[in-house]
Parts: sequence; structure tokens; C-alpha cells
Amino acid sequence: MSALKLFISHSSRLDDCEQDQQDPDHNWALLRDTCEKLKEKYADQIEVLVDQDPNLLHPGSDWDRNINLWLTECHVAVILFSQPALKQSMWVQKEACILSHRKSLHPDFTIIPLFIEGQSSPEDLTQDIWSILHIDANQAPTIRTAADIVDAVATNLQAAGGIESYCIHTPYDRLVHSISKLLAEGTDELNLEQVLESLDGIEKISKTRDLTYDAKMRFSKQLARYLIRTPEESLENFSTILNRLTPKPYEERAYELLRAIRSLWVDASAAGGIRYTEKGSGIFAINGWMITEDDDTSPLTDEDPHPRGFTIQRYLERAWPADYHSKLAIVTSRSDVDDILQEMRNSFVKGKALSDERKNKRLKKIKHPMVVLIDCSEDGLGRETHQLMDEIIQPIKADFPNVTFALYTGAQLPDALDDRVIRLTPPIENDELEEDQYCAEMAARDVLHNRYG
Repeated sequence: MSALKLFISHSSRLDDCEQDQQDPDHNWALLRDTCEKLKEKYADQIEVLVDQDPNLLHPGSDWDRNINLWLTECHVAVILFSQPALKQSMWVQKEACILSHRKSLHPDFTIIPLFIEGQSSPEDLTQDIWSILHIDANQAPTIRTAADIVDAVATNLQAAGGIESYCIHTPYDRLVHSISKLLAEGTDELNLEQVLESLDGIEKISKTRDLTYDAKMRFSKQLARYLIRTPEESLENFSTILNRLTPKPYEERAYELLRAIRSLWVDASAAGGIRYTEKGSGIFAINGWMITEDDDTSPLTDEDPHPRGFTIQRYLERAWPADYHSKLAIVTSRSDVDDILQEMRNSFVKGKALSDERKNKRLKKIKHPMVVLIDCSEDGLGRETHQLMDEIIQPIKADFPNVTFALYTGAQLPDALDDRVIRLTPPIENDELEEDQYCAEMAARDVLHNRYG
């Protein structure tokens, strides 16, 4: 049986906050002792994923990429809430957001929040960004020693049926499995192996023989891992692989594959922020360069969303990866409630014969995600955020609480926003990311057109 992967989220800052511990490096020692005691108790049954293990991360490693991979690969996650973790660490906030997003998609995923004695308490999770993450702290223990942490892990594992019950697939496993099936249909074993051997850097991908699969599926799984190993390169990898596969995958599967990977470049914590905004105030702010950009793409399938708003569409796909029914309305020059309501009716409700009143009733019954994007950049509504909230958004939210609002702030995400608005972080720092992904997706579509007509 493969080892259970246990991720530990913690603050690596030196203990510069006031606390009850005498040793200023107490949290470092606690983490080190916890890792040692977990290995003593579970040996090779558990693989501890923590950024202080030199065997996993070392100088020169791509820390961001590796930690993001751990967050999708882990079966169980521990969050150590120290004062630095709560008050100073953007990393812990990001990790908690991604882990909470995973749990919202897969409720069986186990998150173990732990409060360090004298530094944190369940009340802390009712404040600031923690209040929208919905981390269940009711049964979370307060710990003092590494032995306390190991006991808490053991208790949670036992409650779930023991380590053996965690043979369930992680999101990474599910994605690899799905992609490998799409690649395998219509191709043959020999060509899959040839393509695999032709790829640069493939030696870095594990080639351990998995005897539970035939050779064709083993090669497909290795190609799938290569395809998504660096999310920002997934679209380029897609074009490279699809060009070299002869015979090619079935056309329908190739289009499904592109849709499955085209939003992976979106930061998972930002996508998680959208999900938790929906459960909180229902209003978030997003920045970028191609948020409302019209493009010349066409839907990949009849169920595919309209391509208007390249970046916001990809963010919504990342937030709701399995939902083909998420809806988007883009408001670029509207200035009052009635105009925005009309845009909502046109975007979310089909049926020209229906009256506005009937459409409003249907809007209230829609259960799949609905997002209204309002352009608040200099060329858009041009209103102060609190004025927009009070005069337009809140009156609409009062009648349609199931609608989420996205406020497009332009190239930068301002620090000063109405307290009711959640800032979607991390922000998009430069236009190259969006431009690169847009061009890579267009190139991938060209490959599909050239190969399938």
C-alpha cells in the first residue's frame, strides 16, 4: 500500500510574537519534534510533507510549485495555528484556502486544525479571512507538545477508519486518471511510449512500473503527469503531445482534455476564494488585464460557456471544475439596478417569451453558480466601491442572494475596498501571465482544428 501523504501547514517565521512559551524558537522545535514522532509511530505508512524537510525541499527547489503540488496530492492536512500563522503568514492563509477549497469539492477530505496553547484559539477563526474558510474548529484540540499533535492525527485517522481508508484518490490522482483515460482512447501503446521518450525532461517523471495497469495505461498516466506537472505549461504541453500522437485520440476526448486542463494556470487559492466568497458576502474583487476581454474563440462544446471574458471564465472554471452550468454576466457600462437586472435576465434565463417578472422568479430558483462581473476600472462604472455597494449591489443581493458579484478593479487590486468585498488573492501581478495563457490556448485550439478539421 502506498504511504498516506500528510501535509503540515505552519508558519516558518521566527517566533517574534508575544506568547506564553519561554523558548523563542518553540514553534520550530515543535514542528521538528512532531515530524520525528510521526515517523517513529508510523514509519513508512505516512509520508510527511513539510517545507522544513531537506529531503523534500532544498536550496534551488521551486518551492511554490512543490508546495502547490503537495496541497493537491496530500490525503490529510494538519494546520498548526500559531500566532505568526494567524497574524503574519500569507503562506498559511493561502494553504488553508486551497485545503478548504478541496474540502468543499470533496467533503471526505480530512483537515485537522490544531491550536497551539497560549497562541491561538477557535475564536481566532471567526475573524478576518479565517471567518469565510469554514474550517471546523469546534472539535479542534489545543496542543502543547509534539505528542499532542501525533495523538490528534491518530484520533482523526482512526475516526475515518484508519490509514487503510485513505486509499481514496486525491484531486491530483483523479485528474491524472481522467487525463490518462482521455489520452488512451484511440491511441496505441507503441506511439504513447515513443511520445513519452521524445519529451524533454521526462526523466524527472517517475517511471515506476504499476502492475495494476497495462502498458498502454501506464504510458498514458506518465504522459498525464507530464502534461500537468507545471500548471502554467499545461497548454503548451497539450499542443506538443497532441501533435505527436499518431494515431490520435478520439476527437471528442481531445476536446474534453483541453477543457480539463485549460484553467490549471489559475492560482488554486484564488479559485478557493471565489468559492468561499459565495458562502460569505457574495462579493469579491479581481484584477487583471484580460478579465473582460472579448476574444475570437468559439465554445469547445455546446455546454461550454460563451468565451467573452477570457480570464474571468478561467477563474470560474477553476473554482467549479466539474460544473458546466456556471453562468457569467458581464456589465461594462451599466449604472443602475434596472440595467444590471436586465443583463442578469438576458444572461441567466432562457426564454424570450417570458416576462421580466417570470424571469426574476426563475433567477431565484437557479442553484448553479451565477456571477455578475461589474467593471469598476477607470473606463467602467467609475464609482467608489462603497457607493456601488450601497446603491446597486446590496439592493440586488437583497432580492437575489444566490448571485455572486465580481468587481473588476483594473490592472491593480487596490488595498482600500469596502469591508464587505473580499480581495481575490494572490492578485495577477503582470499581463504576461494572462497573455501567455491566452496565446497558448489559441495555439492548442489551432492544433485541434488542424488535426480534426
